Amino acid sequence: SSMRLLFLLLSVFSIVHSLQILVYSLAIAHSHLDFASTLIRKLEGKGHTIDLIIVRFNNALTSNGTHNARTILNVGFPNGRGTWSNQPHITRPFTQLPGDDFYATTMALGFFKLANAMCHHVLTDPSIFSHLYSHSYDLALVSNYDGCPLALAHRHGIKRIIGYSSFPVGSPEYVRYFNGLPDLPIYISDTIHRFEKFDIFNIFDRLRNFARNVHMMSNRVEVFRGMVRLSFVVVFIEYIQNEVIRKHYGPDFPGVYEMGREMFYEMANSHPLLEEPKPTSLRIKYIGGIGFKPAKNITSEYSSILSSSSRVILISFGSQVTADAFPPHIIDSFIHTAKSLPDFTFIWRYTKPLHGIPPNLHIVDWLPQNDLLQSPTVAAFVSHCGMNSFVESSFAGVPLLAIPLFADQVHNAYNAERLGMGVILRKNAITRESMVEKMKEVVLNEKYLIRAREIASMLSLYPDDPSDVFIETVEFAAKANRLGEQFRLPGGDLYVWEHLGYDIVILLYTFALFVIYASYKIVRCVLSKVSLRKVKSD
Repeated sequence: SSMRLLFLLLSVFSIVHSLQILVYSLAIAHSHLDFASTLIRKLEGKGHTIDLIIVRFNNALTSNGTHNARTILNVGFPNGRGTWSNQPHITRPFTQLPGDDFYATTMALGFFKLANAMCHHVLTDPSIFSHLYSHSYDLALVSNYDGCPLALAHRHGIKRIIGYSSFPVGSPEYVRYFNGLPDLPIYISDTIHRFEKFDIFNIFDRLRNFARNVHMMSNRVEVFRGMVRLSFVVVFIEYIQNEVIRKHYGPDFPGVYEMGREMFYEMANSHPLLEEPKPTSLRIKYIGGIGFKPAKNITSEYSSILSSSSRVILISFGSQVTADAFPPHIIDSFIHTAKSLPDFTFIWRYTKPLHGIPPNLHIVDWLPQNDLLQSPTVAAFVSHCGMNSFVESSFAGVPLLAIPLFADQVHNAYNAERLGMGVILRKNAITRESMVEKMKEVVLNEKYLIRAREIASMLSLYPDDPSDVFIETVEFAAKANRLGEQFRLPGGDLYVWEHLGYDIVILLYTFALFVIYASYKIVRCVLSKVSLRKVKSD
């Protein structure tokens, strides 16, 4: 029949246009794997076939994500050794670690050490090798936290590569580095390793930001190129990780920077309305909010809590911060704050029983965060300000009391403060008094709620849907060739002083000095001759 023929033609059309995509996910935290799962589901919804490599950087993560990937390949540290969950910033997140007041050296160097060790396991894993050897792909979608997936894709002939990150735009720093964007610490603050407010109009802030980058590069000797580019990740990319990759793939294998420059696109987990303006590239696509979902019906337990109060405050610090990581003075500060604000109901995700808590403080093992945030009774959200929490709070129009702990959380917190929808309480400044003061500022000053709702309204009206941007970009990239070369900015071949125009300034000053010196010599010579003639005439 004609209907059967039409169905057959549509099925053939779908098969012809179904892409074979390899996804590489570095599973550092639940949020990273959730973000990868969201991207996979979007692709599967368009009929594309996905094979997934999960690199278990954190052995505490046992889930494969929520998707229907055709094949899932897992690789991790043997026997849990070297896992991310053992790092100091995870076990002691509320402690100001050595170097955190100047640069997050503890976290950064810990990541680099584990990334190199993990790269060795990835490149030598027999199941990954045999699978990639027997399959071909239209495109690879790889988490760009290090250069290992680039080497893997290049080794197996996948030419079209798109990077993605659950971090904000421009982070990790490789994104700027690969795209040729200026890495200018004089007026651009680092996204991942930011531990204080950065005022570009303050000369001391610019000097401190500049010195911080140089400090990070002093950890190795052979860093000349890294020093002149003023990016400590250059050291990791151009020296340390290339050494690991070439150990397995040969001394003539391309460097990470060379492969990174050929990537087609970078998917950044940032929304243009929530991110601070900074130089960008045609290769960078904003898909922040791609995982945001409308609220689902909540259980009777939470319905009862919400209905008992017209003003509710949620407290949650994400999946990486366990109950054991909260020092006693932090716990005491939250309990004291709840007692100080008896007209508010507090819901705190904390997985251990607590004693001596007031009746308006509810301790829960699990928090349906996104669903609760969209309740009209929620007055504020106390959060570490991870990217998912920041985005969900922004879309829901809920003011934030941000207590950032590490990584991009400080950057997100300052964005909330910059937008006027939240205040920041630094983790090393938490006391009973400071907690109550900041909490009252957020919930009693109406300007934060008004601004949060303005942001939420603009987000709902924003013309570019992140799902459409992602899908259309991937489907276009699968048909394109040499986009990395076409979109590459010339800034990738310039050093920092060239970005700042110092070479031109030096040239002009040199020319000006030459003109002044030449003029001085000419005038002196003329005056000398005039004086000599005058003497002779006398």
